[in-house]
Order: sequence, then C-alpha cells, then structure tokens
Amino acid sequence: MRLVGTGQNRERIEKWVAELKEQIDTLPGDQVGSVKDEQLNGMKTALELWLSADPKLKGAGERSLHEVHDGNGKLLSAVFTQYNRETNVSSIESIGGLEHASLVKALQHMVTHEEKDNHAERIEMTVFDDDTARLSALNEVGFQPDPGATGHGVKVMIRGSSTTQAEKARAERMSLEHQNKVLGASQAAARLLGYDPKLVRISMDDHTFDLAGTQRHAAGLAHLTTGVITIFPNYVYSTDGAVSVTAHEVAHQKYQTVLNYLQKEYEALGEAERQAQQQQQPPLTNFGGELKPEYREQFPLITRFEKHKGDALDRRIKTDGITDYSKDYWKDYAKDKGIVALKVASHETIAEIARRQTETGKIEGSPAWRSYYKDVMKSYDEIQEKLKAAKAA
Repeated sequence: MRLVGTGQNRERIEKWVAELKEQIDTLPGDQVGSVKDEQLNGMKTALELWLSADPKLKGAGERSLHEVHDGNGKLLSAVFTQYNRETNVSSIESIGGLEHASLVKALQHMVTHEEKDNHAERIEMTVFDDDTARLSALNEVGFQPDPGATGHGVKVMIRGSSTTQAEKARAERMSLEHQNKVLGASQAAARLLGYDPKLVRISMDDHTFDLAGTQRHAAGLAHLTTGVITIFPNYVYSTDGAVSVTAHEVAHQKYQTVLNYLQKEYEALGEAERQAQQQQQPPLTNFGGELKPEYREQFPLITRFEKHKGDALDRRIKTDGITDYSKDYWKDYAKDKGIVALKVASHETIAEIARRQTETGKIEGSPAWRSYYKDVMKSYDEIQEKLKAAKAA
C-alpha cells in the first residue's frame, strides 16, 4: 500500500528527517555516494526545504511537498517543488525515493498539483546524465529533455511548453519597440501632468527593493535630488501601465518639490524669529507655534500646511495608504515610528493617489489624505508659476 501526503503533519516530517539522517550517517563505507545514498539525501533535502519554506508561499501552493509512505508510516519518496508566478514555471528542487513505483506516484501527484492548481505551463528539473533512477521516473510521467538546455553532463527535463506565454511576454517587453513605446507614453504622460518630459528616461536595469519582507522589482524610480524619473520597461507591461507608473513617479517629484520649498520657508521663518528676538520685537508666531495673521502672506506654504499637522497628521497615519502597495509602507512605519519611515510612507501614499487619479479620474483616499493631496498639488502648481514669472522678468 502506497499513500500520498502533502506535508501537513510537521511532526511526522521532522521524524522522517531524523530517521533519514540516521540512515545516511550509518551507511556502510562502500555505499557512500551510491544510488541509495543519493535517494536518501534527495528525500531528506525535499523535506527540509518544505520545513524551511515561507508559510505564505506554502499556503498559496507556490511551495509544495508530495510524499509517498506505506501503511506503516514509512517514507518511500518525496518531491519538493516551487512555482514562479512571473514565468508560470514550476521547478523540482529535490526528489528522492526508495523504489521506482513510489517515486513515480509522488511525481504524478506533484504534476496534478502544479498543472491543475497552479496552472503551470512548464515543470522542469535539472538532473545528471547518469542519474538513471530519477531520469526513468521523470520519463514515465511525461518529462522530456529540453534540447536547448542540455549538455556538460546534465539534462534539463521538462514537461509542458519549452517557452511559456509569460516568458514570451517578457521577451517581447524587452524588445526595442516596447522600450520606445514605454518611453513615448511616459514622456507624454509627464508633459500632460505638467512635468518636464526631458527628465523622464528608461533603463533596462533591474532595480530591486525590499518592502514588507519581500523583494520587489521597481517599474519606476524618482530621483528626488535631481528630478530625473527612470522607467523600467521590463516591468511595465503596456503604454497604459507606463502612464500609471509615470503619474506615480511625477507625484513623488512634485511632493518633494513642495517639501523642499516648505522647508525653505521654515528656515526663513526661523531666521526672521531670530532677528525679531535680537531687535526685541514680538515673535512672528503665537504660543502654539502658529503664524500670526499679519505674517501669513509672507509664508504662504507654512500657512497652508499648518492645518495638516497635529491631529490631521494623526488621521492620515491612522487611515494609512489607499492601496495595498502604499499600505505596506505604513506597516514598515508602524514597526519603528521613525521620521524617515513616516516621510517615505507619506510619499508613497501621495504617489498612489496620483496614480489612481490618472486611472480613474478621481482623488481617492480618506478626507485627510484628499485634502493634503490637493494642497500639495496646488502648491506645486503655484511654485512653478512663480518660477516661470521670475524667469520671464
């Protein structure tokens, strides 16, 4: 009797790992490196990979274990796979079995899961040319050598498409035509948003970053010190996507511009307060730190953004971002409550409001965020008008 399992009983798996380790450690010297040694290690590695895998990925079916045991609970074979959503490919990371029939049964169960549940277009495994035990089992469940990825003593065995639709789409995105479309759409979007299109560029690099414990690939990047915006066509799938990404990055630049000018006003206010104190004149602000009415015209940004401090800031923090992406930054902020994390989370929320506005025509978010966003964009436009007027004078 051969029974199939999927790794739900952690205690049993840990027991099997210990038993396999003992079997490997006590193998006679002439069996070290033998087929039995390789199969025992393959089973042990498969179980250990399953135990150490991210619970979220296991729960989503992107990391899976398929084992076969007999009626007495003795482990006969094990297969560990991981599924890549970006390429729609599943790969066998480790496999081992004490007999051919149980190894085939574990592989058949794995194939059903990957093709029916994950909808994988290809399942693949790299094996040595002389690994007859694994090659025989793989062949029996429909795996064939990939002619374009075989040689140097190894074979890449595949079941399904040699090139998935996702891989074809990725190759297409990397084409020159796609790059030009993305650049054209991004620069046009920047122009419509009132931002200099010459500052928008593309890059075929891969910019990765960590967010909420996972690695992400950037579709765009705002270089806040220079005003340059970089769009990464490999991660922008259409011209509509390019417009959305550009709107997000342009909002970063606009928000930072407003923050920079607001900081300049605070520095100017600080200097004016020092001079007033030296000249024994009344302060420009009241006891609560707010500008006195007669100085509000002199410091328009401070005046405008005073209402967004204190309780209003608390309301923005409590309602956090408007999308899952921006909410992840607020999760990071909640961990350390740092000023930098607060600024980053605010930046990403403003940028996501702008992106969604481009897509839906609406300003979304809580009342506190909508009010803050409107004042940011209004201030940016006023700053640009003043710069144009000064240049024309």
